[in-house]
Amino acid sequence: MGKLVTIGIPLYNMESTIGKAIDSCLSQTYKNIEILVVDDGSTDNSANIVKKYNDKRIRYIAKKHNSGVCDTMNVIVENAKGKYVAFLDADDEMLNTRIEKQYKAIRRAKIFHSKKMVASFCGSKMVDLKTNTISYINPNKLFKGEFGGGTGHSMYKVRDIKELGGFDTRFSRSADSALCLKFLVRGGHYAMVKEPLLIYNFIWTKDKEEYSQKEMQVFNDLVEEIVKPKDFSRKYLKNLNSHWKEIRENMKKDAKSGKLSFLNNYVKLVQIKRKLYLYLLLYCSVRYILEKRRLDEIEFREKFKLEPHTYLIDKLLKGCKYKKYLELGVFDGVAFNYINKNNKLKLAKCVDMNRMHTISDKYFCNMTTDEFFLKNDKRFDLIFIDADHRFEQVVKDFQNSLNILEKGGTIILHDTDPSSKELFADVYCSNSYKMNQYLDEKNDFQYITLPIGNCGLTIVRRKEDMRHLEWLNMG
Repeated sequence: MGKLVTIGIPLYNMESTIGKAIDSCLSQTYKNIEILVVDDGSTDNSANIVKKYNDKRIRYIAKKHNSGVCDTMNVIVENAKGKYVAFLDADDEMLNTRIEKQYKAIRRAKIFHSKKMVASFCGSKMVDLKTNTISYINPNKLFKGEFGGGTGHSMYKVRDIKELGGFDTRFSRSADSALCLKFLVRGGHYAMVKEPLLIYNFIWTKDKEEYSQKEMQVFNDLVEEIVKPKDFSRKYLKNLNSHWKEIRENMKKDAKSGKLSFLNNYVKLVQIKRKLYLYLLLYCSVRYILEKRRLDEIEFREKFKLEPHTYLIDKLLKGCKYKKYLELGVFDGVAFNYINKNNKLKLAKCVDMNRMHTISDKYFCNMTTDEFFLKNDKRFDLIFIDADHRFEQVVKDFQNSLNILEKGGTIILHDTDPSSKELFADVYCSNSYKMNQYLDEKNDFQYITLPIGNCGLTIVRRKEDMRHLEWLNMG
């Protein structure tokens, strides 16, 4: 039998639906559950309906005063006896396999992310009760404009929610997105279950349209609090707030189709307003894919027909409109050929001591990196350093690359995730993971390290080129 899972239901005046919600919990194929209903001061018959159930798995807690859904969710977390908690709104229902499938997804992901926080999102069937229209939410599109991380889709470890500070009671509706952001900032991994395991009943009402500017500012403040950058630009926040009307209109459009997340629109606005939107995209939208390892990377390759680092380089070239690419260390040439073929590059070069017959002589430089830098007179927008994994040589290649890097350019360093230190020593005989410490000591660079592949990649830019994007270094 698996670990105890608490199904938490926040309740407030839902006498017409709370019975169906509880019945869907009792029908779960995963049997080791408790159902914790926390009543936020209901004034209808909701409490009596819950109390009629004669099942030891159901616990009922009545709050003395109505204090809002966020506080109610925190009461659920504080009183949960389970190791994991799955949430369900009192007007929704879930399929009988939801807990079983989300629990298995978390346990499976934990094998490959043993040192990370791991949670799960499931898909849902969204029913607009006013228009009787049905649509579906795909969790694999988390933060991509179609889904904002609704709590009813989620299962978390109870301890992780407590460690993240619980649900932020400053929010009336966006606490779920705020928790998602805090989870991602801490390097958390979401195990996605695409299957719609939740029936999300939705009624569009006027009050849901009246999002307050105050709540948007709370979210901005939250970003500043949890990211804690050294040089956070208040001008950037001011710029976001100056576009409030646009944000508001986007929210109205999204809300009418069930997309009710502030974070969702926040991300989209940044994508629209910043040429280097990809940094945010990588962290909040693609990270949960790219950070997967071993079995998860096999799934990635099958889906995209690419290695994760090739996908990343290709997206950087397109997103940042780079035209001049240099690759130091080629391996088998497949990645370089793909990138060169799928981007309209003005200049493309690759360097390796071993002759690559798969690459045309027009692009290939058969020499060491030291020899290349002595002979080269070109400048590049994007440089991928993967030639040598000894820290001293990586530093040397990095310093030489800075001399030929265009203003606003990016350098990608390979095998640099410090959390893979043991793997470096046992398998790769490398110490290039020290590059993160080197970059911190220099204090001239902004970087993000993503655990792509076995030992990660680090995206580096000069600080003067980052400006308002300083806060994006969340990891």
